Amino acid sequence: LGKQLVITEKIDGSNIKLEWNGRCYETFTRGGNPTKGHFFSYLKRLIYTLPPIEKNYSIFCEYVAFAHNIDYKEIPNILYIISVFDKSTQQFLSWDDTRNISNYLGLPTVPELFIGIINSTDELKGICLSFQGKSEISPSASKEGVVVRLYNSFHIKDFPISVAKCVFPD
Repeated sequence: LGKQLVITEKIDGSNIKLEWNGRCYETFTRGGNPTKGHFFSYLKRLIYTLPPIEKNYSIFCEYVAFAHNIDYKEIPNILYIISVFDKSTQQFLSWDDTRNISNYLGLPTVPELFIGIINSTDELKGICLSFQGKSEISPSASKEGVVVRLYNSFHIKDFPISVAKCVFPD
């Protein structure tokens, strides 16, 4: 609190990681295993269209090609960038840098809902709860919740105090 924050929509999908190995993109599940099977076929086709990035970057995304708890209808994209991690510095990049990489790749970030400074937990709770309602990516669905993160870059050791999520009740 007291620092610049960004609040984004928490999208209900599969959390995946993209990494450029110097020749092509590799994709991994949240658990770090390579993505395999029919479930990831849309993702595999998409990554062949992306330009290369720095080899030291890991791009964390939400993959929404198939329904999970929330069934998004008529979604404009199947992959939304959540954050970018620089393995050489052990830093999650700032939101500005994340948006710049998103623009370079031609992939959207998760929808931004708020950017600003919040000074109290009551204010944070009120702002987060004010975003309950329809999803920004699919108006026929409700938001799963929100993610609050520092706007500036932060070290991986500070992740627990730099990122929080709020899942809305059904």
